[in-house]
Amino acid sequence: MIVAGFGCMAGCSAEELLTVLRAAEASCGVKAHILAAPRFKQREAGLVALSGRLAMSMRWMDDAAMDAVADLCRTHSAPSLRVAGVPSVAEASALAAAGEGARLIQPRIAHPRATCALAESGE
Repeated sequence: MIVAGFGCMAGCSAEELLTVLRAAEASCGVKAHILAAPRFKQREAGLVALSGRLAMSMRWMDDAAMDAVADLCRTHSAPSLRVAGVPSVAEASALAAAGEGARLIQPRIAHPRATCALAESGE
């Protein structure tokens, strides 16, 4: 199972998120099965719209789940640390949603208003 984790700025559109998702998928030749983002972005219209547009489940990750995988993040972003307390919101979301034994297969890709990372389930 491949999980796409996202970070985004407020007001980011589904189209912007789809663009960064497709770039991440193309970079390693896989397709995501599940989407993930931090719970504090649950009301972000672009993330909700993306899930509906792709007819894919969105897993909303809480702080504790993202903190538990923070050491596995490869990218270290000062804004992410300041806002979410993890080195990369996209990477931590993907890893946490992929579950125990997950591994990062695509570190965070950044576009102007969105980031995406891919993790593979360890199960």
